[in-house]
Amino acid sequence: MSKNFIKSKTNEFLSNKYNKDALQAIIQHFKESKDKQLPTTAYILSLELICIDLLKTSIMNIAVVPLEPRELTADDNHKIWIRDRYEEAFELILDCVESEKPSEAQEALNTCFKILMNEGLNPLDDQLNEQPFPILKLNKIISKLLLSEHSMKNMIIRLSDYSIYEDFCFYLWKLIMKNLIPANKNDLTSNFIQNFIELLNILIPTQPTVNTREAQVDDDDDRKFMCKNMKLEINVLRKNVNKVWNVIVQWPHTDATQRQLLVLLLEKVLIYLDKPTMLTDYLMDSLDVGGQISLLALQGIFILIHKYNMAYPNIYEKLYMMFEPEIFHMKFKPRLFHLADIFLTSSYLPETLVAAFIKRLARLSLIAPPQDIIIILYFIGNLIIRHPGLKRLICDQNSDGTQEIAEDPFIMDEADPNKANALKSSLWEIQMLRNHVLPNVAQVAKNIVTQPLPNQEWDLSNFLELKEDDLFDQEISKKVREYAITFNRPMELKNQQQTAISRYWKF
Repeated sequence: MSKNFIKSKTNEFLSNKYNKDALQAIIQHFKESKDKQLPTTAYILSLELICIDLLKTSIMNIAVVPLEPRELTADDNHKIWIRDRYEEAFELILDCVESEKPSEAQEALNTCFKILMNEGLNPLDDQLNEQPFPILKLNKIISKLLLSEHSMKNMIIRLSDYSIYEDFCFYLWKLIMKNLIPANKNDLTSNFIQNFIELLNILIPTQPTVNTREAQVDDDDDRKFMCKNMKLEINVLRKNVNKVWNVIVQWPHTDATQRQLLVLLLEKVLIYLDKPTMLTDYLMDSLDVGGQISLLALQGIFILIHKYNMAYPNIYEKLYMMFEPEIFHMKFKPRLFHLADIFLTSSYLPETLVAAFIKRLARLSLIAPPQDIIIILYFIGNLIIRHPGLKRLICDQNSDGTQEIAEDPFIMDEADPNKANALKSSLWEIQMLRNHVLPNVAQVAKNIVTQPLPNQEWDLSNFLELKEDDLFDQEISKKVREYAITFNRPMELKNQQQTAISRYWKF
């Protein structure tokens, strides 16, 4: 159906609210287009305009006097019919939230929230003593997002536009606690868990608001409300976060949802937990999974050690075994180097332990991408600065810059760093990197081996986000000295054979 037809029918109904045929035609053609998977954005915008106008004009409101029954008039029946079409239109728009077309789905979600906000500001029931919040419509919207058969991450992220409203957050938490968490774990699907965790990521503030009377007075003017002055207090938020966390941590998680949950824990949930030390078993179990999950669990353990003085057995052994070739292809690689740098900061750690880390990193540098080699070299340099006794690992060399290397006593496959024989080995790997094809890498390796180490450590954070493009840009930006050429430039290939081609072409 053409846009002109939709626009015409919309104007017909808005100019005459008793024109049932115009509204019915829009809804009917909307259904047909949706069933045939045709574009529906024009219908969504049309019904948005109609629904908001109906709410603002209060044409659907029926005056009811308590304890005084009366017969419905023709006007009342018309209002009931319009209200039924209003609810039907909302359901049709809500169904489009699952559209395969992102622009159409986003338009449908925006329209649903515009209708929700206007219904809150213009209640359908005049008899309510206070301004209500359309919690039933909010429940329908959130349920549609959570119960979808596919990931709704991109749509749920759009809810961040509304999370600034305190009444929205208040009633959404209320729905989560009462309606949205399935009572039976067997009803959970991977998509539901992913969508639910993404919803929590939007809903939980990164930093809790200071809950003091002075702060509340200062912040009252800054608070925003969608349609009702309902404040979400920090103590209520903290209580909700603790309850929800205790539930979702027991759900059956895939590797994807486990990573998602750990990121949520580290970035949002941890600061709200009443008893963070209860995370010990969960984090230790996650640490044994491997890959990115182990890395995220390691960060959680570090926070508990640093802030709550927790002690974990074999934590250095687990950190040691995380340095595998796979780390160079991990999304959270910079996080691993950052955490390892913090864990190995103390100058009181045994040299045997630190030497094992240095040797393992040096061995990995032989197969690492160039940008990661630079990170490793500076990390090794920092560890040697912290432990000057480990300078003996830097192998001696002959006058020509080479060294005869016997069998390396270092055991790369040994899980216990104290048994890896690192102190009996040497950093011959860095010697080899002096001949790396990239001048940037070769120069850093040369500085580590041949130059005195500085008294102050290198700031590793300056190199953690280093990319291949950065190395390329650094190389081409160097000014290279131009040398005079003492021979004539050749204009053709030497000793060309006289062929038919050579009579017409020169190479």
